[in-house]
Amino acid sequence: MKKLITTILITFLAICVIQAHALIVYDPTNYGQNIANYVRQAEQLYQQVQQTATQLQQLEAMAQNLKNMDASLQQQVMSGIQNNLNVLKNIQSQSRGMTYNYGQLSTAFDQMYPGFASYNGGLSAEQYSYQIQKWQNQTHYAMHDSMKAQGLADPAKIQSEAEMLNTLISASQTAEGALAAAQTGNQIAGFQAQQLMEQKQIMAAGYRAQASYYEQQVQQQEATKARAEQSMSDWGKNPGKRKPVDVMNFGK
Repeated sequence: MKKLITTILITFLAICVIQAHALIVYDPTNYGQNIANYVRQAEQLYQQVQQTATQLQQLEAMAQNLKNMDASLQQQVMSGIQNNLNVLKNIQSQSRGMTYNYGQLSTAFDQMYPGFASYNGGLSAEQYSYQIQKWQNQTHYAMHDSMKAQGLADPAKIQSEAEMLNTLISASQTAEGALAAAQTGNQIAGFQAQQLMEQKQIMAAGYRAQASYYEQQVQQQEATKARAEQSMSDWGKNPGKRKPVDVMNFGK
């Protein structure tokens, strides 16, 4: 009876050890799809910025002769500038939202896999998000400097990105301000394009590192499980040679 109880206890503990290695709940397919969607979104926004920049360049050339145009054509040019500036505002907003969501995913990954940073040369998942935020902050200040150079921003006040672009939109409603708004919009589009390209590359690089780490963890988990199962099999086949089981280190 004692032998039976001992056998049941050891078998139960071994199963617990095996299952403990399987407690990590992580869906690499879902995570990968989320990251892929963000990379794809960054690429789409990048293409949209490039198209907007091309249109603003054409409108800038037209705005140089705005005062000599009739009222109808003037309004057409100014409306075109305003529409494209609104596109830039929406792009920046979408980029910020995407970065926030990516940061949330990165934080969750680090919490689930605290060993990732050591594996990845000291670079955690969150630090990829910080790199993107750094690029976005650089874009923010570059936008402000461009507007300040045109006399469209208060040097003593750093406005939000939406406020800066709204200021440009307001300026473009007059013949005098339309050219400056178009020129500044072109510069902002350039800043955004660079930011989005970096954003896409950073997210892709981060995911490659995370996927590699996850694959390593799966392999280690499977190897541990196999050793535990083999130990139990050997223990059951050789009752005369059974040794006390070190539960704390079982399967290692």
